Amino acid sequence: MAEARNPAGLAGPEEDTIIKMVGLKKSFGPHTVLRGVDLDVPRGRVTCIIGRSGEGKSVLIKHVLGLIEPDAGDVLVDGESMIHCSQRERRRRLRRFGMLFQNGALFDSMSAFDNVAFPLRESGQKMSRKELAERVEAKLEQVGLQGVGAKYPGQLSGGQRKRVGLARAIALDPEILLYDEPTTGLDPVRTHAVDEMILNTARDLNITSVVITHDMQAVHEIADVVAMLYGGVIHVRCDAATLRDHPSEVVQSFLHGRPMADASTGQLVQD
Repeated sequence: MAEARNPAGLAGPEEDTIIKMVGLKKSFGPHTVLRGVDLDVPRGRVTCIIGRSGEGKSVLIKHVLGLIEPDAGDVLVDGESMIHCSQRERRRRLRRFGMLFQNGALFDSMSAFDNVAFPLRESGQKMSRKELAERVEAKLEQVGLQGVGAKYPGQLSGGQRKRVGLARAIALDPEILLYDEPTTGLDPVRTHAVDEMILNTARDLNITSVVITHDMQAVHEIADVVAMLYGGVIHVRCDAATLRDHPSEVVQSFLHGRPMADASTGQLVQD
């Protein structure tokens, strides 16, 4: 008998799916992280992936980028596998993605200009110095950072570093942007600014966005779709308004910061 899959992560009939995760399973030694993740990510929308620390959210994103090979399952982007393909083909498919890491993950020894220019230079695109400078300045302007190109990361605020990281992530005009805890360590004012940045980028550039976050305020502000990872599967997939009143005790415990039952043992654990 075929193993039953959790249907919570599947798209509705009217959604245009760009990323499709199918039955993803991954273990590291005796520790099972993903037990069969099915998740459809709609094109041109903001999808937030939530869940406790250690549930495997970052592992899931690495599967999307083809950086980790699953024990079973696949990730399809417009029907093309990110897992079962050659390294050369994966590199081609990765050009559709941009990634904003925690704290921006900038090169401290490079100016903001050179950080944004880095993927352009590495891509092998042929452009003059003038064309490169114009592209970099345009990307900095898109994230509201005109005139900071000569500054180094240590001279920038936390919010500015995030924005430089975003400018670098969109330098190659990706179709899909992945964000790993983009508001971690920021105060409420800067958090709101980053949320606005995510929304504006998604809207102005028509980019599909996938955001890993613990910030439920951000989820309610930016998410079109929310997917909760629990016990190695997608426990719930819905919109943010539905999530707030969802009948699942697991969801409500997470939203209100209460201890949750471990999916494998049933024992209460604190995140």
